[in-house]
Amino acid sequence: MKIFSGKEISVWVDGIIKNEMQVQKTCVDLTVGKICAVTGRGRIDFSGEEFKHSPIHVLQPEKENPDDAHGWWKLSKGVYLFEFNEFIMLPENATGYIVPHARLLQSGVSHYTIVVTGTTNKISIPVNIPETGIDIKENSRVSSLLVIGQDFNRP
Repeated sequence: MKIFSGKEISVWVDGIIKNEMQVQKTCVDLTVGKICAVTGRGRIDFSGEEFKHSPIHVLQPEKENPDDAHGWWKLSKGVYLFEFNEFIMLPENATGYIVPHARLLQSGVSHYTIVVTGTTNKISIPVNIPETGIDIKENSRVSSLLVIGQDFNRP
């Protein structure tokens, strides 16, 4: 098994905004493209036949100045769904782990580690915002993708 470098991982990630900022030594940082508030109850059952997504409301970022290229989400305490800008297309026998970005954790914000394999659709991840809340700018790096798997250069 091998831990892939950020450069190696980057070829499996589509939608990277800025390579020189997102590609790290051992990971690729993922950016937030959409934030949703959960507004109601979902349903989960054993077979999945009665599964129902929780209703959500897409939050719109607000620009501080009309000339700003990007706006801010001003989030209060609670759980939100963050959707990444990036798509992940991992090769067979590779497993990715999406973990919170260090700055997210330093702000008291957290999310669970998510395991990904193969090709993903848009990934939404539940994020826990503390009592103090947080302001998050569009396209902020909020998570990191680490990948382990077989070294494809070896027999």
